[in-house]
Amino acid sequence: MLVRTVKAWIQSTRARRRALTEAPATLEELVYSPDPAVWHPLSLLRLMVSDSWRFRELVRRLVVRDIRAQYRQSVLGYLWAFIPPLAMAVGFSLARDAGVLQIADTGADYVVFVIAGTILWQTFTDALNGPIQALSSFQSVLSRIYVPPEILVLAKLGEVAVNLSIKLILLVVVFALYGVPTGVIALTALPLLAVFILEGAAIGLILSPVAALYHDVTKGLPIVTGFWFLLTPVVYPVPQAGAFSLIVRANPVTPFLVAIRDVLTGGPTPDPALLAMLSVLWIVVFTLALVVFRVAMPFVIERASA
Repeated sequence: MLVRTVKAWIQSTRARRRALTEAPATLEELVYSPDPAVWHPLSLLRLMVSDSWRFRELVRRLVVRDIRAQYRQSVLGYLWAFIPPLAMAVGFSLARDAGVLQIADTGADYVVFVIAGTILWQTFTDALNGPIQALSSFQSVLSRIYVPPEILVLAKLGEVAVNLSIKLILLVVVFALYGVPTGVIALTALPLLAVFILEGAAIGLILSPVAALYHDVTKGLPIVTGFWFLLTPVVYPVPQAGAFSLIVRANPVTPFLVAIRDVLTGGPTPDPALLAMLSVLWIVVFTLALVVFRVAMPFVIERASA
């Protein structure tokens, strides 16, 4: 299925090029150099941007294919995007009301608090798993057909963005039912959401070459993310004191998840200086991880196919 999708895009691209008969045919100059590509990061970045633009139609097709595959042959269809956060909110709300869980004041209705946190956590884990899943699915394709590897990452990020857009519909409905006031300030959550997705993708890019060579990563990642969930203030507010408070605050997911949820639910105003510094940091980390991913892929594919 993946090979057919890539081949169909290649055939359509060739057909469009043949249709442009008014443009004179020119030979593209290709210069080989003994220097590793990573020694010229700016040139490599320009090449990656150029390749991403040339392969944009393939990215769109992969996103559409993956979204349709997620909900194909299911009775509930796109409702499956809403069921996990709703189930999480109902379960934790019942446990809290029964006194099983002692949770401090969240500042917003607890159902809204949990649904917003769960949607954000799912978005982060989807972005983290995206590069690993893309490399696993396309490993055989990359060994036979040339496709810039960062294209696969962009397609997964597009899939994460579409799934997030679907889940935000649920959040809007819940906000309306519980009378959560939202204003123009809620729009500031959009750039924070973008950086939040890049943060997860950066960690996934770092892990993906190792995951392609050693299956221990894919087997152990669900265990790690399950434990990570307990250390992230998804269903509880950030503790104010104690050793656990230090651990939760040191969690790299905490600043963006808490800030986005507070902006959406009308909570305390987040620290803009801290968020700006962390945003720049994670954008740089994502860019560097993407460059290393591009350089390492030929060696990873060769090693994994041996």
